[in-house]
Formats: sequence, structure tokens, C-alpha cells
Amino acid sequence: MKKESALLVGSLMLLVVFTTLSICSFVERSNKLKLHTIAIESQQKTIEGHQKTIGEWQKSAKAVLERKGAKLYDDNTAVSPTDLLKLVPQFQTKSSTNRYLMVLDTNERYITIHLKKRIADKDFHYANPEVLAMYGNKDPEVVRSIAEKLFSVHGIEVVGVHSYRVTIEKAELFQWNEMTNQIARIIEQFIPETPKPGA
Repeated sequence: MKKESALLVGSLMLLVVFTTLSICSFVERSNKLKLHTIAIESQQKTIEGHQKTIGEWQKSAKAVLERKGAKLYDDNTAVSPTDLLKLVPQFQTKSSTNRYLMVLDTNERYITIHLKKRIADKDFHYANPEVLAMYGNKDPEVVRSIAEKLFSVHGIEVVGVHSYRVTIEKAELFQWNEMTNQIARIIEQFIPETPKPGA
């Protein structure tokens, strides 16, 4: 009888220990879940804040352009890339035929030009004209030619040529409004305008 009682007490103690451990584990998981929920809510608030900021910036950009009577960059008329970059930082400019889209990065030393035509099968990066001269001889002609012409623009330090985009980094003391028109003309040489039907 004593043996059975001892076994019963032992079993009850094990049950109590197991239950206690289970409760502790559940509480710990619950606390972690609460922390994750708080983190997610915080991230959502941050995203909402960014979206609100972007919306306000878009309204501000639109208002500035309307006051100036400006339009998106046109190959022949309307406001130029230079003027758009003066009006609104980080503004996107594009050709009227949608051949390319020029975007000023949040880090204002960089511009990315998205292209409607594929110009390379892989990524090419030239840290300076000397690198291009030393190692660019085996690169595709169109890639080398784009880089050479862009390096001829005073103030351009680094050029990257990718499948459907070109990235450019300028020197610190230069301003994009000193060079964007030249850049646009160079890019247009490599993105021929598609003839209109019946032309």
C-alpha cells in the first residue's frame, strides 16, 4: 500500500512538474508572439508613415510642376531633364516615346536610367575611365561605347551598364543639372525611336 502511495505521489509530482513546464513554455511563446505582434505593428506604422510621406511628396511635386507649367520631358519640346531636376529632387524624367526613364536616386550622387531596349547580357561596372581603357576591350561594343561617351561628360565618375538600365555616379562637386541634357542625348543614340505605324 505504501509503495502504491509513493508511486501515486511520484506520478502526481511528475504531472505537476510537466504541467508547470508546459505553462512556462506557453507563457514564453505567448510573450514572444506579443513581441512579434508589436514589431509587426511598428513596421506597419512605419510603412504607413512612408506611404503618407510619398503621397505628400507626389502632391508637392505635382503642384510645383503645375505652377511652373511643366510637363514630363519630351524629346523635342516641353521641360528638359535639367529643369525637372531643378524643380523637384528625385523626380523621374522620361522621353515622350517612353524609350527610357531617368531616375535620381535618394542618394543624389546616383542616377539610374531604365531602358526599353536590352543593351547587355550581363552587368558591366567601370569604376573610372582607366578601368574601361584597361579591361573594356573584350566587352561588347555597345556597352563600351555607352561607357566611353558617358565618361566624356565632365563630372561622371562611375558607369554601370546592365541589361535594361544604366547607372551613373557623379563627382561630389558637380550638379546633375550641369550634365543631364548631355546624358539624355547620349542615351538616345542607343535607343532608336520605334517608327510609327504607316510612317
